[in-house]
Amino acid sequence: AMAQPGLRTPYRTHIDDELPDVIPLLHIARNQLLRGWESAESGLLLEAVDDMLLADALGTRLVDGSEELIMVILGMAISELAQAELYELLTMLARDDAAVQARALEGLQTNQPRSTDATVRGVVRDCQLFENTYREMGQHPERLMDEVSWDGEVQPRPIQSRLAALRYDADATIAQHRRICRATIARMESPPFDRSDAYEPPIQSSMAYNDIGSTLLSIASPDFSRRADEERRGLVRRRGLMVVIAARLFSLERGSLP
Repeated sequence: AMAQPGLRTPYRTHIDDELPDVIPLLHIARNQLLRGWESAESGLLLEAVDDMLLADALGTRLVDGSEELIMVILGMAISELAQAELYELLTMLARDDAAVQARALEGLQTNQPRSTDATVRGVVRDCQLFENTYREMGQHPERLMDEVSWDGEVQPRPIQSRLAALRYDADATIAQHRRICRATIARMESPPFDRSDAYEPPIQSSMAYNDIGSTLLSIASPDFSRRADEERRGLVRRRGLMVVIAARLFSLERGSLP
């Protein structure tokens, strides 16, 4: 199942929806890598490479098939871990084994992500998720007026606090939210050297009639450009590993590095 190219993960449509359970996927990847080392210990180096490439494939499928940013980040982390273990295996046990090196190179090439903007796709989905939430808050102001106690029961606040609902404007919040999302995505798509060091989301905090909306936006508007940079570094890391393996194969065949 990990190697299937059509993998799709569920995504939330509302902020209160349950988050995807990512821990089992991480355990699956780690167990697959351990299986690879067990194969290597038994002298089955080709099988060991295949096991580790399968974990790498899981990471790639999550990156290519996920709408949720957290699932994309998990896929990137799994692929990075798998490639590190694969490199260690090739260096320690298969340095002079051309067949094993070639199998690893072929698998890394096959497992390359089809998309190069998965983090942007995840942020777009998160923007839609939060917009739905801001809209529902305007339709159901009791979400702003009630508080949840430790036992999970909703307890109404004092009547004075209910005036807080008058300081939330859903339309103004959504308009600002869309402007922030456009700015965030533009920052993610720009090269790192073209960005300013400090990220200031374009939030208008001077609107007294929507100070609650401005507060919500300031909390839910982090800088995602680092995630886009991590995605690019992951692609470079994969291609760099492929170059190292290709150079090693050339050396094994010709007797010297190119």
